[in-house]
Amino acid sequence: MIEKIKLIKQLFFQSPFKAYTLIIVSIISIFLEGFSYATILPLLENYLGSSEGSNLSEMIEYVFNYVGFTTNIISISIIFVILIVLKNFFRIFREYLTANYKYYLREIWLKKTYKAMDNTDYEKIISINRGKLFNNVFHETNNATLGMENLIEIFTTIVSIVIFVIILLLTSIKFTLLIASTAALILLLNRILLYNYSRKIGNKEVELNQLVSSVIHDSLVSIKNIKSFNVMSDFSKYLNGHVRYLRKIMVQWRVYTFSTMPIIETFLVLVIITFVIYWNVYNNNVETLVPLLAVIVVVGQRLMQQLSRLLIAINSFNRMKRSFNIISELINFDKANKIINSESKKDNIILDIIKQDIEFNNISFNYEKSK
Repeated sequence: MIEKIKLIKQLFFQSPFKAYTLIIVSIISIFLEGFSYATILPLLENYLGSSEGSNLSEMIEYVFNYVGFTTNIISISIIFVILIVLKNFFRIFREYLTANYKYYLREIWLKKTYKAMDNTDYEKIISINRGKLFNNVFHETNNATLGMENLIEIFTTIVSIVIFVIILLLTSIKFTLLIASTAALILLLNRILLYNYSRKIGNKEVELNQLVSSVIHDSLVSIKNIKSFNVMSDFSKYLNGHVRYLRKIMVQWRVYTFSTMPIIETFLVLVIITFVIYWNVYNNNVETLVPLLAVIVVVGQRLMQQLSRLLIAINSFNRMKRSFNIISELINFDKANKIINSESKKDNIILDIIKQDIEFNNISFNYEKSK
């Protein structure tokens, strides 16, 4: 576990400044979003003239008074609009930083990969299957950047969930406990049903992509021989079989991960209905219920959306773990594949300038019997 964390940290913090800037902007964006939703409750309470204020309203009123604002409909409305504008600005800025850093990581990984191969002996490079190497350099670097995007998504959604839970706690402890128990059940089901499945799908996806890339590379390189022996249909049949299997498992993966959102939405509706029935039985006060219900619906929906995004991001990140290991192997290719030691280098002949032809005489070659 510690080794995996070190690997992810090494791959992610290729530029500490860019990484920490992204983290800080994400936190500001999430805080503004949570605070903007929190102002809905005192806004509605003031509009309806509710005599009973919630803990959340009292806290917001204290903040307003501390900075010199009077708590009324106009001041709250102005602050609400300002928060919405700032929130959306930082959301757009966060999206820009995320996309920029994601592609920046791939750029750096590719740069380090080619530098590592440049420092590696030629014999070791050509001993690796070209199709597999192409897949690792091209496809797996792309998959790893998607995994890093999932990592950012996991961080932002966790912070969002914490902020929304705090808002709900200050609004209604009973509803928070109800929705928290529902979320815990959903997380448990995800852990049982999809966590290990996502890792297996990720490993299988890498293997199939490597195989497909190898077949495509070999067929294109050997296209003359394939056409001469009239075996193109055999190559096509072999390739299509693996592509079809890859399509099957990826479609299943897409459906399973997407299903989390409708399931969570269904749970949220049941929780809200349960809370309304409970309120109607034990506290028949419409003036208090309407503001509470507005915050519960808005914040509760955002909370469950964030939970759904968290589950999708966790499962997708888990699926990409194999790609992280491959990227680590690529950028450390030269360190793991040193085959010429210092003693053998002493006997090497360095040809600085070639003035005449190079001739090979009395040369023979044969395969080893075991191979």
